[in-house]
Amino acid sequence: MRQQSSKECRRCGTCCQIHFSVYALEEDIARWRAEGRDDILRLLEDEEMAWAGDQLVSTTTGESLSPCPFLQEVDTCFVCAIHPTRPRICREFLPAVSPLCPQCAR
Repeated sequence: MRQQSSKECRRCGTCCQIHFSVYALEEDIARWRAEGRDDILRLLEDEEMAWAGDQLVSTTTGESLSPCPFLQEVDTCFVCAIHPTRPRICREFLPAVSPLCPQCAR
């Protein structure tokens, strides 16, 4: 059974600090192909990555691959530029359920 959260997302962007391509599933990729989302697919295909310690880095530039490239800051909060078609892992993430979320009671 899926966990539930009674807390509203504060749109702090903390959960989006991990590069989305790590979590893109085949079903996400198939959906993006069907939707013609070449912008997302191109990013997935072009990015070569490797683990360096506890973070993902680009093997091309050596730079850290975070936050998610679709995370945008608007005023004082963060929004997802691909929210309607975001990866499944993002759709299923609930505020205050994961220790990754600052609202989670530790």
